[in-house]
Amino acid sequence: MGRPPASTDSALEQALTAVASARDVDELRSAQAVLLPLLGFSLEQAGKVIGRDRYWVSRARSRALRGESPPAPHGGRRRSTLTEDAEGQLVKQAIRELAFGQATSLRQKVWSLMNERATKPVAESTVDSLLGRVAPKIMPGWSSTQLQSIAPALGRQWHYTDLVARLLHDLAP
Repeated sequence: MGRPPASTDSALEQALTAVASARDVDELRSAQAVLLPLLGFSLEQAGKVIGRDRYWVSRARSRALRGESPPAPHGGRRRSTLTEDAEGQLVKQAIRELAFGQATSLRQKVWSLMNERATKPVAESTVDSLLGRVAPKIMPGWSSTQLQSIAPALGRQWHYTDLVARLLHDLAP
């Protein structure tokens, strides 16, 4: 039998408040990692209820009792060179320039635009990843290969749509 969990005097009230005010699943699990052992569950039992192992429960409980925040999640865009919006704008600018022969390929144009903005040379794999992320946002369900093949025609269509919109705006009373 393991030792009873050590806790502060107000740990139970803090845990109940944290469970009630949890905004996402991770916050709820961390709050449960504090609460369940205080209610008599072992770390193994608490882990089964929470859906984690006993080691995770122990670490999350200790962090919460010390008042520390949970560790930052892995993955994401920690090393990104551009924001998601800036990526989309960059690709759209490259498509527009590609429309009338100002560039040879979408990939090369995006690569050159990124190199203009970057402090160090941009890897070609970065351009491939960027096009892969942006293509479905421009045309839902499309891959970067499909976007690259249609980019000149898409750029011309955007150009003429903008031209018509400007003409209609100028003609409006």
